[in-house]
Formats: sequence, structure tokens, C-alpha cells
Amino acid sequence: MRRLGLAAVLLLLTAGCASWPAGWPLARPSATLLAEADRLAGAGEYA
Repeated sequence: MRRLGLAAVLLLLTAGCASWPAGWPLARPSATLLAEADRLAGAGEYA
């Protein structure tokens, strides 16, 4: 029974890490930077 609880906790922790919201800056910084670059390129600000 104890192993089942430990497995459930580990499953929730790893699933939670994979499903963080995209707006959270530490979750996927490359995706955030790419979105910002797309926005700037769309506005004509290339520098």
C-alpha cells in the first residue's frame, strides 16, 4: 500500500512538471522568447 502511495505522488509530480502553463516564465523560457520574437518581428522591430 505504501508503494502505491509513493507511485501516485511521483506520478503527480512528474505529470505536473510536464503540464505547467505556457505563460509561466520558468516553465519553457525558449517558448516564451520565441513568442516575444514573433511579436517583435510582426511589429517590424528587428533590432
